[in-house]
Amino acid sequence: MANRSSQALPAKEQALMRTIVKLHDNKQHKKGLKSCETILKKYPEHGEALAMKALFFSGLDRRDEAHETVKKAIKNDIGNHVCWHAYGLIHRAEKNYEECIKCYSQALKIDKENINIYRDFASMQMQLRNTEAYVDACLSIILLRPGFKQFWLALAAAFHVANNFEASTQSLTLYHDLFQTHVENNVEYENSEIYMYRAMVLEESGDLKAALEMIDSHEKSILDKKSAKEARARLLLKMGESKQAESAYKALVKINPDSYSALEGLQKAKGLDGDLDDAKTAKLFEMFEDLLDEHRRSNAIKRMPLNSATGERFTRMVDSFLRFNFQKGVPSVFMSVRALYTDPSKLATIQSLCLSYVKNLTAHSQFTEPVAAAPSAEDEDDVVVMEPPSAVLWVYYYLAQHYDFLGDGVKALSYIELAIQHTPTLVELFMTKARILKHAGDLQQAMEVMNYGRNLDLQDRCINSKCVKYMLRAGDIAEADRTVILFCRVDSIDKLQDLVDMQCSWFAYETAMAYIAKGEFAKALKRFHQIEKFFYDMYDDQFDFHTYSIRKSTLRTYIDLVRMEDQLRAHPFYFKAAVEAVKLYLTVYENRISDDKKKDAEMSQMSEADRKKALRKARKAELKSAGDENASTANGSKGSLSGSATSLHAATGNKKKADEDPDGIKLFNEPDLLGESMRFLKPLLELSPGRIETQVLACAVYLKKKKYVLAVKALKKGYKISAADPELHRLAMTLSHEVQTAEMSAQVKAIVLETLSQVLGSNYASVKTLNAEFAKTHKNSLLHAVSVAQVSQLVDASNASKSVDAVVAISAQKGFKLEDAVQAHKALVGKLGASESQVAQFVKNCVKAYPLATCF
Repeated sequence: MANRSSQALPAKEQALMRTIVKLHDNKQHKKGLKSCETILKKYPEHGEALAMKALFFSGLDRRDEAHETVKKAIKNDIGNHVCWHAYGLIHRAEKNYEECIKCYSQALKIDKENINIYRDFASMQMQLRNTEAYVDACLSIILLRPGFKQFWLALAAAFHVANNFEASTQSLTLYHDLFQTHVENNVEYENSEIYMYRAMVLEESGDLKAALEMIDSHEKSILDKKSAKEARARLLLKMGESKQAESAYKALVKINPDSYSALEGLQKAKGLDGDLDDAKTAKLFEMFEDLLDEHRRSNAIKRMPLNSATGERFTRMVDSFLRFNFQKGVPSVFMSVRALYTDPSKLATIQSLCLSYVKNLTAHSQFTEPVAAAPSAEDEDDVVVMEPPSAVLWVYYYLAQHYDFLGDGVKALSYIELAIQHTPTLVELFMTKARILKHAGDLQQAMEVMNYGRNLDLQDRCINSKCVKYMLRAGDIAEADRTVILFCRVDSIDKLQDLVDMQCSWFAYETAMAYIAKGEFAKALKRFHQIEKFFYDMYDDQFDFHTYSIRKSTLRTYIDLVRMEDQLRAHPFYFKAAVEAVKLYLTVYENRISDDKKKDAEMSQMSEADRKKALRKARKAELKSAGDENASTANGSKGSLSGSATSLHAATGNKKKADEDPDGIKLFNEPDLLGESMRFLKPLLELSPGRIETQVLACAVYLKKKKYVLAVKALKKGYKISAADPELHRLAMTLSHEVQTAEMSAQVKAIVLETLSQVLGSNYASVKTLNAEFAKTHKNSLLHAVSVAQVSQLVDASNASKSVDAVVAISAQKGFKLEDAVQAHKALVGKLGASESQVAQFVKNCVKAYPLATCF
């Protein structure tokens, strides 16, 4: 369809416009802006020139001017698709995707055959996961340009993402008929990827036989041999072709004998997985013995049978495994066998063996006691082989990790000290000693030991980062900042800002936790919001791959990318940061409510004149604080992770704007703190609803917001996950107590009470009784006792002191975790308001259980 714009330019200006488009494509924004001005001097109302000028403003990060100019372009030439397309591109640059789609839609109404707009429109729909609209856009592109093979691949991927496997298969079949029938010489990789992608779609559709035939029939054309063999073995196993699957997995084991997935697949193909009887167990060990004969150097083949071995067989096999690794000096041997510790008998066997190694190695330089000399001592077979001096070092190292895992910090330290005496220059020993001290509760000494180890190898980035973590956990933020920048870019002006640009999430998280420990909540909130932005940017970065992956025919990887991005905020690191962020918001909210109550109480006791005077004074202090904040922003807050305005804009080469809130003051003073917490809570509810932490936080936030239906809904889900969670119990009792007096409609109250009866039983209103039953059920748990005490303080103040005594009594027992003790200690000196004698006794008990701890 022809453009309805009537603003035609002379030939000279038309040529200049074509040059301007090229300048925009090459991101030469300043030069392009000057060229636009050349046209606009003669034709100041020309829509396309104004639209291009707006794009150059956007590229130069002059957003206000860009919007003003593009709106003027549309006003002057509303029927020009270029103006609407430019407006969409400006919205896209600002990541305002919904408005971008509206602009593209308007442009397509004007020019229904513009392939470039359709491609941008399709990419935008995919970015927002509007899969139906994405499919429609791809179909429209096919109707316009059926001769371009990339468009057919895009259509197949669109149907695949929409879970329409049949349509995706049909699209790939048509693609094959149109383009792959006549294979070109220079597209071997492209054809290989398409064959594997077709097999992937067929497998996911459930047509396993067709998928296998696709791989077998095009085996010679497929270049990714490893993926093809893995897919073939997997398909045969799913189809129940055990013999063929066994052969396929043996071939994979031959390629990589240390592949656990291939070994597990071989077990399944031979029917030797799951619960095995004696006969199958014998076959399993026979299988691994045969494999070990072929692959003597494979660590995985030696390790996997340990999962099934028991008794004397386990002792013999684990003895051989440990000796081999200690002889070779493998530092990670503890990590290899740690999973076996779930079986107490295996744990005891490993401990006994390692202790015997220490005894024999120190006495005889052998793993076992030497056998008495035979009469024929001159026989070469009787020559005693002495173990290398380093063998005992790695046994010490293992035992240190072993006892640290068991929570015996004193023994762990004794063995790591022996290791350090043996080889005082091995960095790993000091890292392990620092870890033991951290677990034992001495964060300051742990930091010092880790820093000593760091100084042994100043070129090791790993231990440098570890040392920074320990510094932050010990509360030394300034020293951590000085240490972390040692491996940043040398030419950088603001090296801490480089960590933000590199999306260094661990540093932001650890810094946030350090600020929380110091009570600097504003700065901690700033760090959590930086992490949230990191993950937002990771999701946003997929945009270019919607077209790039199709163009490169890497469809398998593209589908994996899309699925990974859809689950991005389910990542363990984001989950951890989001949980702490919501907790912090709740803490700040509770502190604000408490402060407001104190102020109201003080005001109520003042005279009218004193009250007005106090209000004026508070207002002046607020204005002064705002002025100090603005001055700090103007000067550029340096030394903080959020950084200054010195880093360069990645796309345009222009300086970034100064951070308007470098220390998180605005975030801290946000009026709707609970509303802001939803920014972190919503992804958890969408992607991690099966985690108890998610439902506990949801219940807590909704309870504070007086949204009782949503709170009880989260409570119900939480009880299905873990009814014994102490924090969930506290919230359940609080909700049950509060809902009886809270103002709400009769309909809402009926829903809440009915759900509470389903969760807590018909006795849901008797909070004292339920709390007492919970205390009896979990009488030996420290955190459960704290939860019971908090509920008692709320509904039964007369027995609150007895509940605190119960917490102290449990601390006299053994078996509680150090983290639980720290949390309980905070509750005792905080919300529970325990007496000095109660706190002193609790600390005494904790120090007895953890003699190395300094955190009380």
